[in-house]
Amino acid sequence: MKTAQILKWERLWFLLLTFTFGLTLTWLYFWWEVHNDYDEFNWYLYNRMGYWSDWSVPILITTAAAFTYVAGLLVCGTLSGGRWPCSQGERDLAWAGLMEGPALD
Repeated sequence: MKTAQILKWERLWFLLLTFTFGLTLTWLYFWWEVHNDYDEFNWYLYNRMGYWSDWSVPILITTAAAFTYVAGLLVCGTLSGGRWPCSQGERDLAWAGLMEGPALD
């Protein structure tokens, strides 16, 4: 019974992570390809907010970071033999923290 619940959650996590991967890949591709229209996007925001700021670069950097993080989780989860970090209890939660950065000791 417990194993069936774990498998159910692992499948749900995998589907959610795969969907998020596809969504961030599409969003990253969109922002990468509209680089000719960055100025028009910034002009639109300038007309709406009243001050000039280059919003295209922070959006592109944030999207690239999110894509890299989700891709890393997907690769690490796949390479770990299907054992997702959050599904096996406390012993694997420390392993999941490696993707978030170094621990503060």
